[in-house]
Amino acid sequence: MFLVEAAGGTLRVHERFLVRNTSLPPRAQFSDDTFEVVLPAGSEIDGASATRPGGLATNTHLLPLSESGHYTFNVPIQPNQEEKETLFEVQYHLPYNGSYTFSPQVQMPADNLVVYAAKGIDFKAASGSSFQPAQQDPRVQTYITHNVRPGQKVAFSVSGEGQMPSNAQNSAMPAQGGMGESGGNSDGIGNGPGGGIGAPIGSPDQLTKYKWWILASLALLLVAAAGFLLRRRTEAAGGIAVMRNSDFEERILVPAHSDPGVMAQAAASSSSPAPSNAALLNLLKDEMFAIEREKLTGSLPSDEYAAIKTGLEALLRRILRAQQSAGQL
Repeated sequence: MFLVEAAGGTLRVHERFLVRNTSLPPRAQFSDDTFEVVLPAGSEIDGASATRPGGLATNTHLLPLSESGHYTFNVPIQPNQEEKETLFEVQYHLPYNGSYTFSPQVQMPADNLVVYAAKGIDFKAASGSSFQPAQQDPRVQTYITHNVRPGQKVAFSVSGEGQMPSNAQNSAMPAQGGMGESGGNSDGIGNGPGGGIGAPIGSPDQLTKYKWWILASLALLLVAAAGFLLRRRTEAAGGIAVMRNSDFEERILVPAHSDPGVMAQAAASSSSPAPSNAALLNLLKDEMFAIEREKLTGSLPSDEYAAIKTGLEALLRRILRAQQSAGQL
């Protein structure tokens, strides 16, 4: 499938390939040249993606081959899932002086080859090509030819200017025969990157306006969970002697059979740092190092980093203040 639009001296093209894998027994097809495509001379690639059967689009890179203009998608072509096939997409642009002739080089047999042209663009099939108009979306011109074989001449030319409606690519599917019969593929295409052939038009995330509330709630939950761990008494077969101060509570494990002397000794030892406090401080230190490392590697967004760091610092100050009041520092 070719989706074509032009404006301001630039011709933008979005090519799509629905590829069947009906191998028996089913197995993925993969090699150094998994799926080859040929782009027009002078093309500048804007993006490429692959969608496995029943999956979501994943951005990928076209690898250039030795022959000029030839590229390959080195992405495994998985077996079909019922009528769902593998979808490859590539977007590119070309200099445009008001007209351009395409000469697609089909690398394997195709049930259909479809051209979608924006309103305002004149389409003309080259001599020997058998394109027929097909009305699918009144906002877009559609032309289709069937049973294309490698080496077959399927050239066509476009002239004039026109731009695709922002959601035209959601309906850009052949309505009859071969690839167009795969009803499940319309979902895969609708989930492709961007909302048009030009600059991607993305819908806003529905959770955006709640983002800071969610991050703040997560930070509070982190502080509450850490406080709970700080106060949690160690489970064991025995009793618990409890020492309290004005700021927080320390619990010291004492076996159930201990005599009063042991109890007194445990109470006296409360002036030493509690193992749970030391463990928690080490945990906080590790978490601080972890978020700093993730921030430097770019795996942790800056807004999440700030929210998490605020929560950890608040908890650290609380523990240190409690230890100071207990005479531990």
